[in-house]
Amino acid sequence: MVPDTKSGGVPAIKRQVARLAGRPALVTLAVYTLLAVWLFGHAWASPTRTWVGNAGDPPKFMWLLRWTPYALAHAMNPFFTHHINSGNGINLLWDTSIPLPSLVLTPVTLIFGPIVAFNVASTAAVALSAWCAYLCFRRYARSHVAAAIGGLLYGFSPYAMAHALGGHLNLSLAFTPPLLLLLLDEILVRQRRRAGVLGVALGGLAAAQLLIGQELLATEALAAIVGVAALVIVFPREVRAHAPFAAQAIGVALGFFLLLAAVPILFALYSSRRPTHGTVWGHEIFSSDVTGFVVPTSLQQFRLSWTMSVASHYTDSCCPADSQSYIGLPLIALLAVTAITRWSNKLVRVITIVAVSMLVFSLGPHLHVNGHVTSIPMPATWLSSVPLIPNMLASRLMLYVYLCAGLLVTIFLDGVWRRDRPAPRGQLEFPGMPQRRFSRSAFAWTAFVVLALAFLFPRIPFPASHATTPSFFSSDAIKAVPDGSVALVAPFARDTDTSEPMLWQAVAGMRFRMPEGYALGPDVTGRFSFLPVPTLLSQLMQTIELGHNPPSMDAALRTELLDELRSKHVKTVIVGPFSQHDHMVQFFTSLLDARPDHIAGVDVWWNVYGR
Repeated sequence: MVPDTKSGGVPAIKRQVARLAGRPALVTLAVYTLLAVWLFGHAWASPTRTWVGNAGDPPKFMWLLRWTPYALAHAMNPFFTHHINSGNGINLLWDTSIPLPSLVLTPVTLIFGPIVAFNVASTAAVALSAWCAYLCFRRYARSHVAAAIGGLLYGFSPYAMAHALGGHLNLSLAFTPPLLLLLLDEILVRQRRRAGVLGVALGGLAAAQLLIGQELLATEALAAIVGVAALVIVFPREVRAHAPFAAQAIGVALGFFLLLAAVPILFALYSSRRPTHGTVWGHEIFSSDVTGFVVPTSLQQFRLSWTMSVASHYTDSCCPADSQSYIGLPLIALLAVTAITRWSNKLVRVITIVAVSMLVFSLGPHLHVNGHVTSIPMPATWLSSVPLIPNMLASRLMLYVYLCAGLLVTIFLDGVWRRDRPAPRGQLEFPGMPQRRFSRSAFAWTAFVVLALAFLFPRIPFPASHATTPSFFSSDAIKAVPDGSVALVAPFARDTDTSEPMLWQAVAGMRFRMPEGYALGPDVTGRFSFLPVPTLLSQLMQTIELGHNPPSMDAALRTELLDELRSKHVKTVIVGPFSQHDHMVQFFTSLLDARPDHIAGVDVWWNVYGR
C-alpha cells in the first residue's frame, strides 16, 4: 500500500513539523507561554480561587484590573477614584495604576473575574517579555535558537520572577524595553526608515508604557540616555552624521507622545490630589547589594541554607518581591568572556557599557555590602535631584542588566555555533536551528551556557496564594448593600497585610465604596505616603487586627467613633473572615449596640449612617 501523505501518517507529521519550524517566532511564543503556565502551575490548577505569587499586592492589582472597565462603563475618570479612600479619593496616576492592561483584559475580567484576569496578566507578562526580547535579539543573530535562549534569560530573569512573586503587574509587564531597543537602533544607528514613522512608533510605545507603568517609563528614559552615551563613546565619528535624522525622529516621538499622553500627564501634575514632596521608601532601602549578585535568594531553585541566611541581611530583604539582583558566578564569567573575546564587535562594546552602567546605578546612592550601607557614594546620587526619580527603586534597574545579558548570551552562542563545521548531507535541518555539527569546543561552551542559566532557574513550585473571598460578595446577597453607598469592611485595608478587602470589592463589581484602601498619595501635609490618613477608628481596627483586645467602649469613645462613621457616610459595616474576626465583631457590636446579621460568610450591620 502507498502511505497516505495527505491525511496522516509519518509523512504528514513531518510536514506539520516542517511547517511549524518555518514559523519559529510563533513556536517560540508558544514555548514561552507553556513554560510560564507550567511555572505558575499551582495558580492555574485553580485559577478562579488561587493567584500567582504572594498575598499582599496582588489583590490591589486585581482591584485595578476591575476598576478601569467599571469606570469607563459608568463614564467615570479612570485615573481617579472615590471607591477607595472615599472621603478624599485617590489619584491613581500617583499609584501603581495599569489602565492599558486593565482595558485589554476587560473581557477576561468581566467574564471570569479579577483573579483569572490577574493570572492571565502575570503569565502573559513573562511570556511576552521573553518573546519581545527574542524578536529584538533576532536582529543581531542568525540563529533563532540563540535568540530564544537570550529571550528566555530576560523574560524569566530574577527580576521577572521577583515581580511575579509580588504581583507587580506594572513592573512584570516588561515587554517594551526590548521594543525600545529595536526602535532606538533604527533611529540612532541604522536609519533605514523614515524619521517620522520611527518617531510615531517611539512616541506611541512611550505613551503605551505610561499607561502600563510610569516607573518603567522613567527607567527606560534613563537606560536610553545611558545607551546614547555609550554610542557616543563607541562611535564618536558617526554620531555627528547621524544626529540630524535622530533629532528629527526624537522630536516627532516627543510631540506624538505628548499628544497621546497629555491628559494623564496634566491630570497627574495638576490634580489637587497629588503629592508635593517626599518619597515613600527613602533612598537606600531598595538598592542592589554587591553580594546579592552572586548569592541566590528564595527565588532560585538552587539555593542553600547559608545563602538564604546571607540574603536575609540585605536592605531589601523585607520584600522578597524586590530581591532581583542575582546574576550568579557562572553567568558573570560567561558575560565577561563574551565582552573580552568579542570586544572588537562594537555592538558588544555598547551593550557591555550599558549593562555595567545600569548595574552600577542599581547599587543606589551608597554601596551596600552584605546588608551594610557604607559611606561610599555611588553614581546614583547624581539622580537624587531629578524630579520624580527619587521614588524610583534602584534595584529595579537590574531589568536592563538582564536585557543586555540576554543579548550578549545570544551573540555568544550565535558566534560559537556559526564557527562550527557544516552539518553532514542528508541531516534533518530546521529553519532557525544552527546548521552545524557541534565540535567539542562548541559543545563545551553550550554546556557552560546551560549551566549558567541553570543557576537562575526559578523556584519550583512557584508560590501561589488562595483567595478567602466570602460568597457574600459574589452572590445576590450583595444587592442588599445600596449601590454606590459607603461600606466599611474589616479587616481595614491599608497595607499588604490587609489588602484582600479590595479584591472583595472588585468581586462585588465595585457596588460599594470604602473609606479605606491600600494606595499611595498625599497625606495632610502633601507628603507622598500610604493612604488613607489614619483616623481613630482605623487605628483601633488595626490594633484589633494585630491581636489586641477591643477597647472598652465608654460613652465618649462611642460618640466620637459614631461621628466618624457619619462623617464618612458609612451605610454598611461588613466583617469578613480573618484571624481576629471574633474580636472585630465584638468591637462593632459594642459600638453599634446591635448584633450583626451573619450572611454568606460575613457579619453585616445595616443602615449605620442613620444611627
